[in-house]
Amino acid sequence: MKKFLILSLILTLSCATGKKEDPAVKPDNTTTQNTNLESKNDLEEFIHPKEGFVTGSIFQVVVFSLKPSGSEAKSDALDVAKKKSVNLLTAAAKQPLSSPGRTELKSLAEESGKIVKESGLIDGKYYYIYQIQKPGLQIYIKEKLN
Repeated sequence: MKKFLILSLILTLSCATGKKEDPAVKPDNTTTQNTNLESKNDLEEFIHPKEGFVTGSIFQVVVFSLKPSGSEAKSDALDVAKKKSVNLLTAAAKQPLSSPGRTELKSLAEESGKIVKESGLIDGKYYYIYQIQKPGLQIYIKEKLN
């Protein structure tokens, strides 16, 4: 939970405090500028997707990893995404979940969840979109799981 809070705080702060460019230093070719534009567009794609229920059958979260290699980052992000999904789905339930209900949510995240989209390295981070897909998921969470 602490890891999630720290990652969320870092992401929030990095979004709130944009990079300040030194006006004396200007890129001397357009390739650098085009690469920066592509990175910003890629980053926007991963920062602004809706988290939570996208449809009644799809629940989505966005996570990132600071691990140096892509395979380590994906493994780390998958663990964080599962925990984040369980926490957000628990909050979405109408009433506090019983211990078996929470265990069932963890199983659901393990079995039905997967990374559906990933970025390359953007500003030292790998971004991932993780989805849990199950028919009637929203109804199941809010009404049947307790």
